[in-house]
Amino acid sequence: IDYVLHQFNQNKQVLICGHNPFLTKYFKKMVGKKWAKKFKDELEPGEAWVIYRFNGKVIRINLMQMSEF
Repeated sequence: IDYVLHQFNQNKQVLICGHNPFLTKYFKKMVGKKWAKKFKDELEPGEAWVIYRFNGKVIRINLMQMSEF
């Protein structure tokens, strides 16, 4: 988790791939409780979170579903 958090906190675009339950643990640590409680605990097959940051802070999160790709 430390490596993933380090990559996430860099000032660059990052793509993090994973699966339940590990990805959801990363998600909660990356975005914090305020954002995490707005989303369900696990992704369904074909779903993804897109996390938007500005100056190191999360400003928006989209839940993408397979039908949107």
